[in-house]
Amino acid sequence: MKSAQILVFIICLSGFIANCYAGGDTLSLCFVSDTQEPLIFESAYLPYNNNWLARQLIFKSILDNSPKSVFHLGDLVGMGFLESEWGDIDKFVNQLAARKISFNPIPGNHEYLLFPNQGISLFKNKFPEADIHGYSKQFGNAAIVLFNSNFGELTEGEKNGELRWFIKTLRNFEADSQIDFILVGCHHPPYTNSKIVGPSVYDTTMQKFLNAFNRTSKCRLFISGHAHTYEHFNVNNKDFLVIGGGGGLQHPLFSGKDLRFNDLVKMPTDRRMFHYITIKVYKNSLWIDLNMVSEDFKGIKTIPQFTLYRK
Repeated sequence: MKSAQILVFIICLSGFIANCYAGGDTLSLCFVSDTQEPLIFESAYLPYNNNWLARQLIFKSILDNSPKSVFHLGDLVGMGFLESEWGDIDKFVNQLAARKISFNPIPGNHEYLLFPNQGISLFKNKFPEADIHGYSKQFGNAAIVLFNSNFGELTEGEKNGELRWFIKTLRNFEADSQIDFILVGCHHPPYTNSKIVGPSVYDTTMQKFLNAFNRTSKCRLFISGHAHTYEHFNVNNKDFLVIGGGGGLQHPLFSGKDLRFNDLVKMPTDRRMFHYITIKVYKNSLWIDLNMVSEDFKGIKTIPQFTLYRK
């Protein structure tokens, strides 16, 4: 009996090791979005809900989990042009740097709010390595490609140049034998049931980015924010996550006969709690976990979501 138990243990252990990278370390990546302080006018139609505390819990949880890298999908702050708005983000980024954890942001609409030139100038000064038109990172056999979806703030030349870069980058990763997974991120969600912001799938420029994403077989996951909720859609056998729960005012969702898109998340639609996600990169798979603030704001619970396997 003991021999049989030992054999089962060895088989399970062998399977786990085979799924990991040589060297033994799991590559853990965190993705967060919409950590901005709520603006006064927003409270006219959305209630506060311990937003500052939720953001602090998320930052602390990320630091405690000590990932390899953190990706922020925009709306870092409420008003990007005001230096005084950046205090919490500056502190968080410095804490990450002290732990040798890289930070990779892309701008959201709040970085362009009211005075876009000043806001983007501050963003560039704080994150000189983060090209506002898009950039890519590689961790193990996973590539992460970020692009700027604030198309209304870009010239036609900038949009076309960004699209050419995006298509070329996807092609290069698709042809790279060392890459098995491509993850794409931006601020505006192609699909969402939010009652406050609409889906970007109907935007003609976004459609061009989605076409490139959909025809690239290694592109497996599209992550975005902007809608302050957590949603999961599967369209054309591709997974789309909305993770805009970093601290902004929570968005109610359409449901029932008003539902726009089939949401795979089975949670209440009046509001979903604040959150971020963790992606663990293994040799043969990606494991996606949801880290959600508890209703009583006493901690964060990790909820396994789904796994993507190498094709």
